Amino acid sequence: MELLEDVSYEFGSDYFEFSQEFNANFWWINQTRNFSEMLSGNPGYLIGKPILIGNLVNVGNKTNVISKLQRHSSYYLENFMTLPENVNGDCILNDKNYVPVEFGFNLLTKCKMNSIVFNRRKYLNGTEICRDIQKAILKLWGITGENKTFGMFGNADANNPAEWTKILYNMNPEELLNKTTGHFSSSNNSLTCHGIATSLVIDIYHSRIDFQILLNQEKILAVTHSFGGLINRSLSYNKQKDSIYFEVDLESQVVFYDISVQKQKKYVDPPSLQIKLPYDFFYPFIKIENGVDVISVNENFYFCMCLLIVLVK
Repeated sequence: MELLEDVSYEFGSDYFEFSQEFNANFWWINQTRNFSEMLSGNPGYLIGKPILIGNLVNVGNKTNVISKLQRHSSYYLENFMTLPENVNGDCILNDKNYVPVEFGFNLLTKCKMNSIVFNRRKYLNGTEICRDIQKAILKLWGITGENKTFGMFGNADANNPAEWTKILYNMNPEELLNKTTGHFSSSNNSLTCHGIATSLVIDIYHSRIDFQILLNQEKILAVTHSFGGLINRSLSYNKQKDSIYFEVDLESQVVFYDISVQKQKKYVDPPSLQIKLPYDFFYPFIKIENGVDVISVNENFYFCMCLLIVLVK
């Protein structure tokens, strides 16, 4: 059993529904899943392979801080970039249902998120409820903080933080949550949330580079997350059940950009020979003109040279 949920039922209610899902997997004895050892290239990314991710955390004391990459080897979602899967129209993200972001393939997904907030009394105000809803949306996108990183190469070493780079945001998640507000109506029967982000655009910039003796290796240079689709949504509050029902359409998009520099072909110039004869090459066939040595070779000399070549052959 991987997931346990509490189900409450109010007697006298006309409608009650819940669902269960069962999956079976067969594994060899003593075999464990280790997603952290799976590569997406060596070294460059291969088309269709998932994007490596991890969480970069600082460990140690104040005088000796060390950056370390965390990737739980048993969970696919903590090792590769994913988006929620559309299951009968609903957004589902767990170890069984996910859409991997594959290198080189643009992606567009749409689904509906449903959420029920119980026990309104535990919240101080409507803003806290709206921020919890926004956190649930971010969790579906795999965003749990600002320390999410990606592997620049398909064989990025988890023990070498230099091979990993942080994901950039147009608005960091903490700032997005701070801008999310909410308030209850005067009659206290509805809640209005302001600034709920409902769309995410992931831009991935990559380039083909020469790595050591290997040519045209795909390297990811940057990954950006851009939040959009900010909406204001009015939610009904059921005083009898002390619950708030929230439903919203989510859109996720992945776009790859190849920013490789065009290679130019350069042809080698043909060889040129610069031969200089020694200054006394034609000696003693010289004559004196006005006291200056001038090289003079008459026709008889050329005739003798040609005749000599013919006789030698």
